[in-house]
Amino acid sequence: MSPQRGNETFWTVLETELDRWTDEDRTATLWWRDDDAIAETPALNRLLRLAEETPLAIAAIPAHTKPSLRAATAQLKNIRILQHGFSHTNYAPEGQKKSEFGPHRVLEVMAAEAVQGREKLSSIAEDAFCPIFVPPWNRIDADFTARLPDIGFLAVSVFGKAQGAAPPEPINVHIDLIDWCGSRKFVGEDVALGALIDHLLSRRTGVCPATEVTGLMTHHLDHDEDTWRFVERLLAVTQTHPATRWLSVETLLEDRP
Repeated sequence: MSPQRGNETFWTVLETELDRWTDEDRTATLWWRDDDAIAETPALNRLLRLAEETPLAIAAIPAHTKPSLRAATAQLKNIRILQHGFSHTNYAPEGQKKSEFGPHRVLEVMAAEAVQGREKLSSIAEDAFCPIFVPPWNRIDADFTARLPDIGFLAVSVFGKAQGAAPPEPINVHIDLIDWCGSRKFVGEDVALGALIDHLLSRRTGVCPATEVTGLMTHHLDHDEDTWRFVERLLAVTQTHPATRWLSVETLLEDRP
């Protein structure tokens, strides 16, 4: 049975919310970040086929990234490579939430790893590399975040609303399609579309800044068929609705407050 709010499916609720953006002569801006890439795989190629008409930022793990990642993406001008930590290693003490760049590590060691990773990805991805730092598990130490501009990074990207963050504001994602704490499969249309609708509504009504671009987070290596089908349908809906516009990371950086 289709998930519902009242008598409407969540897809209908999404269309209604987007129609309100149109009625108010506003643009519902979106961006797309996919995490954990390291090399060309069948899953990556499937992702790239979906992204042929949509800007996509791929967060690659530097320590494990192979040249085949760049070879697979080279013909697509709308693909950018971001930096996903260094080795995606968990250094958090037992009992604490996973983190690679958390407060329990020496700041200079983390900075050295970040620079090493940036240099490797820049060498592999060349002009497709954009120095935005995406910490594994979307967790990062505040002091290390403050160091990022000094070591060559233009922004940080984690999960959640950016409201209240220290300037410059992060470029965040808000919709996670995987149920990491449960089935590790698709979260379901109700959860995914609910998060999307709620963020768009918050922007439109002033609960969060209207300039906080709504971010979709995917993990192509972890997608089941339901996840793939959802992404395909979401792109079809948003690519054709007059209120929506998918933004590149270059535009995101240019438009930040």
